Amino acid sequence: MNFIRTIFVATLLELCWCNFTFAENNPESDSIKTQVSFGGYIKTDFLFTNYNDGRPSEASPINDVHFISDIPVGSDVNYSSTHFHAKESRFNLELNSDFAGKPVKAFAEIDFLMSVQGNPIISNSYNPRLRHAFVSYRNFTIGQTWTTFMTGPLPENLDLWGSPEGIILIRQPIIRYSTGNWHFAIENPYTTFTPFQGGPSFSSKGVIPDVVIRKDFVLSSGKISLAAVGRSLTYDNDIGDRFSTTGYGISAGGNIGLGKKDEVRFMATYGQGLGRYIALGFLTSSALDANGDPNTISSMNGYVALLHEWNEKWMTSLNGSMIMADNNTKYSGSEINSLAFSGAINLLYLPVSRLMTGIELRYGYRELENQVNGDFYRIQFSCKYQISNH
Repeated sequence: MNFIRTIFVATLLELCWCNFTFAENNPESDSIKTQVSFGGYIKTDFLFTNYNDGRPSEASPINDVHFISDIPVGSDVNYSSTHFHAKESRFNLELNSDFAGKPVKAFAEIDFLMSVQGNPIISNSYNPRLRHAFVSYRNFTIGQTWTTFMTGPLPENLDLWGSPEGIILIRQPIIRYSTGNWHFAIENPYTTFTPFQGGPSFSSKGVIPDVVIRKDFVLSSGKISLAAVGRSLTYDNDIGDRFSTTGYGISAGGNIGLGKKDEVRFMATYGQGLGRYIALGFLTSSALDANGDPNTISSMNGYVALLHEWNEKWMTSLNGSMIMADNNTKYSGSEINSLAFSGAINLLYLPVSRLMTGIELRYGYRELENQVNGDFYRIQFSCKYQISNH
């Protein structure tokens, strides 16, 4: 039995690590050809962090990645930590089928970040979480994937998000129609609110889906995208009264090659009530007044990153990002996020094409409306093996 089990596992792994194509009989056509691809990467991070204004909780995501909202503020405690983890490792499965000339793509991906299950005491076991799960047919993409409002690529950083203050970054269920360089989508209408005069935020499912339009402009040395989103921010109180207002956002971003060895990546966004779309949910969409009516929070955020290739094996990314909010403290109170920025520089080495190692230096800062603030410094070492290109 052990021998049979070993053969079975070896065969399964061989199928996973290699692309393969198979055909199946179908009464509607002579055959259905499906190509199956297994991808993702294996990554281990070694983080050495000094927090100048407090200590984050053991369950905070900032222990694994630069999670802005959890930068400790307002404390005299100086805390240093050393943390190793492999939770960013991810695995995905892509199926490309041809139904008599009609292509269908299906894609699903998991990783292990943000897991509330598991601990480093014995085995460092963590539950997987769903990242992507979508199907594409003709001009339609349906399922959970990146929001259509995203306009630029992430910087080339060892930290997962690179410049989290300046980005649009959210995955959610969508229905997207694409034609040429135009993309039209309806997306999950989920909204976050700040109670009157502050306190723990709460969230609510909306009634009208978020509507997104994006246009991509392909350049000879890169791409620039412009996007807009319209939102209906809705919630019901405890006695069933419904309150709502509207929100919107505009964004521009992309990547442009500068000669043969340099590339600049950027994104800039402005909006009212964008909330969870920007900066990893650093802000809520609106704050309630004394009557329960929502008042949108305006914001500006963006980042700029420069990628330089020293040669075919060495490269460096330098980036900075910021987010600023215009909170009405009459509604939100003063203990609410107002400003954050960060900067990072790294040196990356590729001994072979799919293996990358490197070191990264990072500084992050967070400030509340009452000017209470906090910052941290981090040195990160990483080793990453890319299983495939997706």
